[in-house]
Amino acid sequence: MVCREPIPDGKMIATAYTIQTSGIGTGDPGTSVYLNWTTGSQSPTIILSFAEGPGEPGSMNVGMNWLTAKHLELTYKGRRTLDFQAVKCHGVDISVRRPFRRDES
Repeated sequence: MVCREPIPDGKMIATAYTIQTSGIGTGDPGTSVYLNWTTGSQSPTIILSFAEGPGEPGSMNVGMNWLTAKHLELTYKGRRTLDFQAVKCHGVDISVRRPFRRDES
């Protein structure tokens, strides 16, 4: 599953990938978010990662919202243990939060 969110000025793009493999011994789902320039041939930079994958097949557990041209907000669903979280990348501030839900305690 792939989700893309370009910055309003078109210079950068945030991309989230959720990979759920199947088969004996290969069921380790994971979600990662990368930040990259829209031009050039450089590799994307990872800015968020957690081991748990989607709650349902075909679902994405990460939301991406550009608050400004220099501030990307990432949200995630459910209770996750973050394996990696960047706070700044390529001059962009990155905030991560899990929205509160009343049905979760």
